[in-house]
Amino acid sequence: MRLPATVIVLLLASIGSVSGAAEDRPNNSAAQQAIAKAIGSALQADVRQALVELRAVDASQLSGVEARLRNCVLARFGQQTSAEPLGPKLDPFTEGVVEHYLSYWRTALLDPAARPKALAQLETNLRSTLDSKVTASGFEAVEQELRRQLNARDYHVLLGQTGLLQEFMLWRQQTSVTYRVRLPEGEQEARVEVLDGFVSRGWTDYATCRYRGTGGWAKDGVLFAVRPRYASLDNEEFQVTFLGHETQHAVDQREFPDLQPWQLEYRAKLVELALADETRARVLTKFSEDQGEDPASPHSYANRRVLRDVRRSLDLGVDADLNQPPLASLQQAAADLLRADGTRLRSKSRL
Repeated sequence: MRLPATVIVLLLASIGSVSGAAEDRPNNSAAQQAIAKAIGSALQADVRQALVELRAVDASQLSGVEARLRNCVLARFGQQTSAEPLGPKLDPFTEGVVEHYLSYWRTALLDPAARPKALAQLETNLRSTLDSKVTASGFEAVEQELRRQLNARDYHVLLGQTGLLQEFMLWRQQTSVTYRVRLPEGEQEARVEVLDGFVSRGWTDYATCRYRGTGGWAKDGVLFAVRPRYASLDNEEFQVTFLGHETQHAVDQREFPDLQPWQLEYRAKLVELALADETRARVLTKFSEDQGEDPASPHSYANRRVLRDVRRSLDLGVDADLNQPPLASLQQAAADLLRADGTRLRSKSRL
C-alpha cells in the first residue's frame, strides 16, 4: 500500500535537518563521502549497506554530528537486538503499537528481502493489539482501526507508505498558520498545520538517528510541517525547503492529479533550487546524498533526475559541482526546467 496520491511526504533530500549539521559544507574527505553514502543507503531503506559503509569509515576523521550519527547507527543496528527506551512513558496500547513499528522497521531496514514477511508480522501484531476489532482483510483495514483508536487517545497519526516502507508518525500538538508563498510560477496562499509533541517521527528518522527525517507533507491542499525538524519557521530552510517544496506539491496535485510521486518530487525539488540562496549548499548536499534509479523510491529517483537535468541545462559535466556556477544561473536553470515541464504537462493534458 502507498500513501494516497493526495499525500506527498517531504523527506529524504527535501527534509528538514538537525540544526547545525555538517551538511552545510561539501563532502570532501573520504570519511565524509562514506557518511554521505551511508545516509543515502539508509534513506533507501537499506541499513545493512549503510552499516558496511559506516564500519569502513575512519572514525578519527569524524567529529560533531557526523561522529554521533555513525556511533548511533552502529549501536542501534549493529547489535543483535535493540532495546532502546521509547522515551516518555506511554499508555500500554500506544507503547505496544510503537514497539511493533520499531520491530518492523528494524527487520525491514536490515534485510530488504525480508520486507514482505516483516510487513505480514506487523499486521499480525497490530491486529492482536487492536483486540480483534478488525474483521476486514488487508493492511488498510488495520490502519483505519489503528487511526481511530489513536485519535480516541488524543493523538494525530500519519500512516500509509513512505517510499519503500510503511510509515508511522505520531504527535500530540497541531496549530494552523496561513502563509503567502512565492513560487517560480506565481504566488500562492498556503494553510500550514504546524505539528509538535511527537512520539514517533517515522522510519527515515529512525533509520538515520534523526540526522534526516520527514519534514512535512501535503494533503488535500493543506501542508503539514514537522516543527522539530526546523531551527526556525522564519529562516530560509523552512521558507524554501518546506513552504516552497510543499506548496508546489499542493499546486501540482490540483492541476496534474495523475502525476507519479517521483514527478511531483522532481518539480518540487526544482522549486527548491530555484529559490535557495544561503541554503544552496545544503539543498545540493541532500540531493547528492540520496540518488537512485528506482521510481518506487520517488525522492531518490527525482534527486538524480534534477541534478542531471540542471547540469545539462548549464552545459556542465555529469559530476560537476553545482555549488560553483553563479547562484542566479543555477536558480534560472531550475526555474526554466520547471516551467518547461509544466508546459509539457499542460500540452499532454489538452491532448
